[in-house]
Amino acid sequence: MSEFIVIAKEITAKLCMRRMSSLENELCEVFRNLSKQHQLEVIFQILRNNVRLAPSIAARGQICRAQQSELLQFLLKSNKTNSLKVMIRDVFAHRMKASVFARLLEERRSKYPSIVFLAAYYFLGAAEMSSKNRSLLQALLEATRPKAGDQEG
Repeated sequence: MSEFIVIAKEITAKLCMRRMSSLENELCEVFRNLSKQHQLEVIFQILRNNVRLAPSIAARGQICRAQQSELLQFLLKSNKTNSLKVMIRDVFAHRMKASVFARLLEERRSKYPSIVFLAAYYFLGAAEMSSKNRSLLQALLEATRPKAGDQEG
């Protein structure tokens, strides 16, 4: 297992400097052999340097629901809107149920209201869902919508 970790870190470092499909394919093969925690570490490392590569590896590596939840929480805490948008569009909209996504956002609504608003907005635009789930997310969107007086600038 440790040999996979070393290989993954080497490939990740190379990919962060220059994205190449052959390296990306090699990382995906190694990625599937890593433990769940090491998979998340690789995604977090890539996310710091290449916002578009991280969702690609996460989707192709088929991260599980628990990892997706942890990744979503990390993105909400980090308050990086571009990373959040790309990850929602490329991973969560296709691999996470809308009801699960809405529940996770609802749990974090009071702690991160502005970023929860954006996450709900991005998910509504990126995913197909039932009218019930759409209503849930729209209600969350309205509840976390920034007020005119709340904006600084």
